[in-house]
Amino acid sequence: MARNNERAPADPADGPVAEFGYELRQLRQKSGYSYAELARRTYYSRAALHAADHGYQLPTVEVVKAYVGACDSEADVKAFVEHRDRIAARLKAAATPPEAVQPATPWWHGQPLPDPATCSTKQLYVEGLKMLRELSGLSYSRIYKITVERGYHPTLPQSSWHRATNGGDPNKLPPKPNVASFLKAIDLPDEQQKAWLDQWLALYRGYAQLPTPRWVALSTAGHTIAGRTTPPPMETIRDWQLTDHGEWVEIRQEEAPGLSLLRPPRPVMTTVTWLLIFLILLGLVLAAA
Repeated sequence: MARNNERAPADPADGPVAEFGYELRQLRQKSGYSYAELARRTYYSRAALHAADHGYQLPTVEVVKAYVGACDSEADVKAFVEHRDRIAARLKAAATPPEAVQPATPWWHGQPLPDPATCSTKQLYVEGLKMLRELSGLSYSRIYKITVERGYHPTLPQSSWHRATNGGDPNKLPPKPNVASFLKAIDLPDEQQKAWLDQWLALYRGYAQLPTPRWVALSTAGHTIAGRTTPPPMETIRDWQLTDHGEWVEIRQEEAPGLSLLRPPRPVMTTVTWLLIFLILLGLVLAAA
């Protein structure tokens, strides 16, 4: 019986795709495995296995091999694959292919995705990557297999990518090549991939901007002030913070409480400097006398 939020299986009499799904479903039921147990054995998500045997779309060869092989039955995996290929050939030759074999809707279609522009800290960026994986429905093991099968470099072993996006150093970004492999593995649109990589670079260099920034002014060696709003009088500047890219940021403490702030070194006329100036002037006076 289908759950309230799941589509009921197609009637086997509806066509070859529905009949093939019915055969897969019977195989799973005989094995006694639930979808969750089968997902652990195949590295495919529960949703992918559910779609494979409900008869609304023809599963891929890879899914058929994994599904049949994981059921621990005497069924011939090769026979199932050949049956699937015959159905695919008949549907392709048909004048009007049935809706069941239309390209599957991408997982990201029609649902809001995390916006990399709002990931103003390294910790928020990592949380965004974690959310993308959860929305894609792919397990860490499946992502690793995809990076291997498609020849991405580097590949993303399950343990290392899980550690990078769960409980790691909140002030550390995963390596950029690893992020690029992950975004390609989950089939994120090209423009979204570029946005996430651009934000990675901004965070790495320390240029990421807050969506609703407080007043911040960057001070160069020449004390040139640049800010998103009119800077306050210099006497209201109480503290400084060093950014990742080596520039000092002047911040009004009352607008940014809780930051770990430092004071930059400022030129100071030390006692030794004054003493040297005094001796030079004394020498000049004595020489003139």
